[in-house]
Amino acid sequence: MLNYIEFENAIRFFRKKDQVLNKDNSPKSIGSKFYLLTDFKIFREYNVGECIITRSEQIFIDNNTYTNVSEIKIPEWVYRSKNVELTSESFSLVLSALISFGSERDVRLYRNYYNINSIERISAELPLQHSGPGAIHKLNEKSVESILQNVSQLFDIIDKLDYADYETVIRSSRLFQLAQNTKRLDHNLSYSLIVSSIETNADKAIRVKDVKKGWSEIKKRIKQVADDAELEQEFRDVLFDKLNHHYSGIRFRKFIKENALFNSIKLDNRYHRMGLLQEEKEAFEPIDKRLDPLNYFIHENRSKPDFLLHLEEHTGINYDNLLKDSYSYRSKFYHAGEAMKHNTPNNFDRYIKMVYTEQGPIKILSINFLASLARITATTYYHKKIGNIS
Repeated sequence: MLNYIEFENAIRFFRKKDQVLNKDNSPKSIGSKFYLLTDFKIFREYNVGECIITRSEQIFIDNNTYTNVSEIKIPEWVYRSKNVELTSESFSLVLSALISFGSERDVRLYRNYYNINSIERISAELPLQHSGPGAIHKLNEKSVESILQNVSQLFDIIDKLDYADYETVIRSSRLFQLAQNTKRLDHNLSYSLIVSSIETNADKAIRVKDVKKGWSEIKKRIKQVADDAELEQEFRDVLFDKLNHHYSGIRFRKFIKENALFNSIKLDNRYHRMGLLQEEKEAFEPIDKRLDPLNYFIHENRSKPDFLLHLEEHTGINYDNLLKDSYSYRSKFYHAGEAMKHNTPNNFDRYIKMVYTEQGPIKILSINFLASLARITATTYYHKKIGNIS
């Protein structure tokens, strides 16, 4: 039994193509079972490559708290690995991150080491959904099918990537998963992790030379100055590494604008299917229009040609500045522990959210919109990359 697996070490055990497998086809026994815990119901058995995820079993802890539990049926090839226990747990851990990223939802892994029928215990330890009245985002079967398609698309892409790019996507997925895990605990941390998830891919996709003219020559001059000053080798090593990560905010913005059109993203409103309403009731657009006119305006007009110009003309919001402030939000929290105040105690704003600083109020992307950008930018960029390779 493994007490803990470091995620970074688990990455290399997810793709079949990266393994050295035994030729013996006879399955080896494994003492553990692995379960996905999701905040949405999986309505049917679902395949991710050779892996099978069972239909969700919904376990109620009380009248208002429940968990959706699906068993992971480990692929056959895992049983031919050198260390079945390590590979199966590593595979399941990476799978949970990939599904979180592809679904833009909170997905967690539960390891049942002793293979005991303890579904109720699982739900008690890790409840992910709460029922009852209020702004509870419950997904219907059609929405879940769309999520599963996104996950399948992401899986197909990473299976074709070279190992370095595959590794980058999975690291990005893990940061995203941790963001969703902590969303209810700390908005600032969750938001910062999503920004970092995007930046992980942006850092590899957009080089400094792509945003700074003559960067190669500038780097040579900086290195020469450091050598002439006879600075310590340790300092120079850190300096040269940081040079490769410079202009990170600009690269972040460029990566998003090149790989996710604003009007390609549609978010459900925050009053989507309130707990006391029947499923056939339509969404509460009139409430959005009255209580959140900015986001209602964006949602209704985002498909118009040149929408970003339209947005700036009618609201004064510049999209590039919006991305810049969203990135700065993360940086201030990471480097100074400075958390901004929110206009409301929730994080359900659809596209744009107002936060307050010592210098006054600023607008940033909502956490839900940022989450969609994280998935779409990664999917779009790497899809184009494998298209160019093939």
